Amino acid sequence: MIYSAEVEKQFLAGLINYSDKYVEVAPFISSKDFFFDPHKIIYSFLKSEYEDGNKIDEVILAERIKLSGISFEDNISVSDYIKALKLKKSNQSTVLEAAKDLKKLSVRREISSSANKIVSAMKGIETSKSLSDIINRADTIYSSNINLYENGDHVPSDIFADMEEVVELKGNDPQTHFGPTGPHERLYNLYGSLLRPGNITTIVARTGVGKTQFVMDFCTKVSKSDGIPVLHLDNGEMSKEELMMRQCASLSKVPMNLLETGQWRNAGPEVVEQVRSVWSKVKDYQFYYQNIGGMPIDSVIQLVKHFYYAKIKRGNPMILSYDYIKTTSESLGNKTEWQVVGEMVDKLKN
Repeated sequence: MIYSAEVEKQFLAGLINYSDKYVEVAPFISSKDFFFDPHKIIYSFLKSEYEDGNKIDEVILAERIKLSGISFEDNISVSDYIKALKLKKSNQSTVLEAAKDLKKLSVRREISSSANKIVSAMKGIETSKSLSDIINRADTIYSSNINLYENGDHVPSDIFADMEEVVELKGNDPQTHFGPTGPHERLYNLYGSLLRPGNITTIVARTGVGKTQFVMDFCTKVSKSDGIPVLHLDNGEMSKEELMMRQCASLSKVPMNLLETGQWRNAGPEVVEQVRSVWSKVKDYQFYYQNIGGMPIDSVIQLVKHFYYAKIKRGNPMILSYDYIKTTSESLGNKTEWQVVGEMVDKLKN
């Protein structure tokens, strides 16, 4: 058979010890890629916990599996097995390599299985079938079984087939919170939350009509009401000081020109009071700024990851505000600017 218990163990050990590597392997690894049932079970639970944003160690993992009522064959102790995985030598750099090796084995098994099915089908196919029918039959068998590395475990599915079950289940367990509401009730009623976990919301409008101001105001108010930190990336068109002035103008209702020139001090006691009332408001705000002008998208993503894991910590929510996507630091090659923008957005999404 085409499998390796050692590769599967090495991958799971790395994932248990270095949970932040999950985001790199999740797009192409699924429980179907494991040959051994205990490993399928362990990965399914790890996947569920990581995607829910939970921090998990080997003790919690073992308890979750035991509480689910699932047990390993041959009376293998769940706790001992996972503890042994935890103690297995691994490092961050080997997690992705082990995942790739695991996927290769999985694809080889699928190709082998498809080949056997094609052989069986070719032996039993009617002689009256046309050449086109024969080839299409082989193509159908191969394409319906194979799960290539680039495609992950995603296959088209009928959105209406499970609609009743999904909607009814949500009705059985109503939620009051599905992403931050935001400060604009009408906007929320039309589109739901603009800050759903893992989603990208794009604000589009002509130059100079206030996109940056709207987004900063929106994110700041959500951050205040829901306690979610904001990381604001600027492509170099606005300095940190200019963003400060915009935020202060928004919070104080004092015109920008008075703040930028320093004339607010001479604009009367009321204006001075309005400006100084902001200091106590922003004391507990969490709005971080980074100039990413001239930085390629891959470097931007690494910056965001490092900031998130160092400052926000895994499992906690964060709002990423990006103002705005430019292709000047990307290699266009034979691609159009819009194709490159699409690839940049896709990388951010992943």
